[in-house]
This record gives sequence, C-alpha cells and structure tokens, in this order.
Amino acid sequence: PNVKAFFKQKPDAKKMSTDSKGRIYAIADGRGKSYSGTGQHMLINKAWLDKLGLQVPTTWDELENVLKAFKTQDPNGNGQADEIPMNIKKLDSYFSWYSPMLLLNSTGIVTGFNKGVSEYGFYAKNGVVKSFLTSDEYKEVVKYYHKLISEGLIPAEWATKDDDAYNADQISDGKTAKTGVVFGWSPTDNFGKLKDQYIAMPVPSAPGVSPDQTVWDGSSSELSPAGLSISSHAANKDAALKLANLLYSEKYSVQQFLGSFGKAITKTGEHEYTVDNDKLSQLTGDNQYPGLSELLVGWIPDEATIKGDTHADELIEVNKVYEEQRSHFDPVKDYIPDYVNMDNMDPSDATKLNTNNAEIFNTTMQKTATWMSKGGIDEEWDAYCKQLDSIGLQESTKIWQKWYDTYTK
Repeated sequence: PNVKAFFKQKPDAKKMSTDSKGRIYAIADGRGKSYSGTGQHMLINKAWLDKLGLQVPTTWDELENVLKAFKTQDPNGNGQADEIPMNIKKLDSYFSWYSPMLLLNSTGIVTGFNKGVSEYGFYAKNGVVKSFLTSDEYKEVVKYYHKLISEGLIPAEWATKDDDAYNADQISDGKTAKTGVVFGWSPTDNFGKLKDQYIAMPVPSAPGVSPDQTVWDGSSSELSPAGLSISSHAANKDAALKLANLLYSEKYSVQQFLGSFGKAITKTGEHEYTVDNDKLSQLTGDNQYPGLSELLVGWIPDEATIKGDTHADELIEVNKVYEEQRSHFDPVKDYIPDYVNMDNMDPSDATKLNTNNAEIFNTTMQKTATWMSKGGIDEEWDAYCKQLDSIGLQESTKIWQKWYDTYTK
C-alpha cells in the first residue's frame, strides 16, 4: 500500500521503476519534496565581490572580468597572490556531478548532471534528442574554458588535480578563502567555515544568448532509481512484502534518512519531525552519522515536514536563484526526464549504448581536456565530429530518441 501511495503521489517514481514492458524489478526511492530542485549550483565568493565593488556577473565577458579582478586585486586581503579565481573539476570517464560542462546552460542547452542522459552527452530540444558532444555550443564552451585557463583564471593543473586537492582549495584553512567560483552543492557543503562568504549565482549568458534563453540544469535530487528489490524466490514472500511496506512508510523512511528517533531526530507532531543539529554534528564528527541519507530505501511523502534538516533548507535557498532560468524550458520537451534511462530499456539497446559510450568517451574526454588546456579545437573539430559518428554517436542518438519517445509520449 505504501508503494502504491508513493507511485500515486510521484508518477515519475513509477516511470523510473517500470521497464518498457510494464515490469518492476526495482522500486525507486524518494527523500522528500525539499530535495526536488537540482543539486547543481554555481557558487561565487560574494565577500570578494563586495570588497572589489563588483556585481554578480550575468554574461561570460562579465565573468571573465570578475575572475581577472579576483586574480590581481587580492580580494582575500592576505597580501599574497594565492587566489584561485575559478576552480573546476577534472573530467571523469563520463560527465558527472559538478561537471565543467554546466556552462552549456549558458548557451541554452539544458543539462541534467544529477543523473540521466546528460551523463552520456545527450539533451532534448523541442522533443528531439541530440548530442551536445558535436554541437556548436559544446565547442563554444570548450573555447571559453581555454581562454580562462590560458589567462591563469583557472589552475593550469585542473585536468590532473584529484578530488582531495580540489576540495582542499575550497575549504582552505577555514579562515582565508582561496577560491572565487566553483560548481557545487551549497556554500556549507563546499566551503565549510567559509560558507558565509559564498552565494549561489545564476549561470551567466553566453555571447549572443539573451537572458530569457539562458537555462539551468533540469535535474532533481528527490528521486533515485536505486531502491528496493525482492527476490522472486524469497522463502516467505508475504513477510518480505510486509517489510517492504514498512520501509516505504513515513515513520521508517524518516528514520532511515536521518536516524532512529531519539538519536538526532524526534517526532514532534502529525507528519512533523525535528532534528537536533547539535547531536547530529557530534555524531557526524565521530563518524557515527545515524542515517542513510540519500541511500534510504523508502519514501518521505510531501505532507511530512522535517524541521532542522539544514541540508534541505540550504538546498531550497540556493535553488531559488535558478527558478527563473529553470522556467525558460519545457521540463519534458527540452529536457530528457530522469526516468528515461538505460535501466528501463531493452537490454540489447542498453548493451549497444554501453559499447558505443566506451569508445565515444575514450575520444571525447581526452580531446576535450587537451582543447581546454592547450587549444586547437578549430583545427581538429571536423575530424573529431566525423570520428564520433564513425564509432556510434548517431546510432546512440537514435536509440535515445526511441526510448525518450516511448516514455514521454
């Protein structure tokens, strides 16, 4: 019954859980409406802007000028040229969380880097699936990054810096900020004790793109496809189903998410729960975080309110910055919904996509990193596009179009 209620309140969860023949092999999970916005944000040091008398940049040219000021005008006030104007993550095997390619939104291409098809380089425009890997917009973003890197506004070693070093740049010593702009979850999550210096900013528009054409990542952090499965050979299936029903109840979903009642969270009213953040901080500091967080196997319904969930509260706050840009596109026609994924398509198509992806990204990531750092994209672009087509890009595009149409029409 609780799963039935989940699917009724969240139709996307049912689509995410159901394959093309109507079968359910795994049930999605949901951590509550507070997480319905994207987890992808562009964060800027507002204290630095204020000190230098600058405004939040709204175009790429303005962003470049702000980054130059961050580099040359000692905004952290320590008398050293140690500022990192903009820090970006190295490219992985595929596009993932906090990808530098979030700047594609500046050009009008809607990304979805929480999960989904953007991970493999695809997007939708008016119901047509396309690859951004060979798009003019992708080329434009790469060239812009090369300009910033060549001007010393992004670290020259960005492509080889491991995550620990990248994160250390943001935390710094907890007193003096070193980083101006990053892509991340929130000021607290990315900057710790320096959080009060940072705000989320709308993505600046690319040249020739108007503000009402500029968009932002369409992902949602609420639902995940990695939920519950039950063996068809379970010895006592009735008992297993009863357990599943309890897992998807409000009472046990909240406790999965933040811990058993009495540790750091208590029930304080009908559909109301309150977090003791002092206890939660103490437990977290002792490596005893009491819950499963987003790894819960359950569903927190819309009527439930969790007071003191600072992670959610801050996410809601930073997402407000993107409400306008996220209103500039149709959430189905101009974005490939998160429920369109390889888990729900025929295995033969999924296998073909995986095979193509391996070859495509072996080429794409190496080329992109080189072009961003050293340039040369204009000379190699046509050959690169032909190479991707020869190793399956057009075939993959047709497969994604087929399954996009299946699940959205």
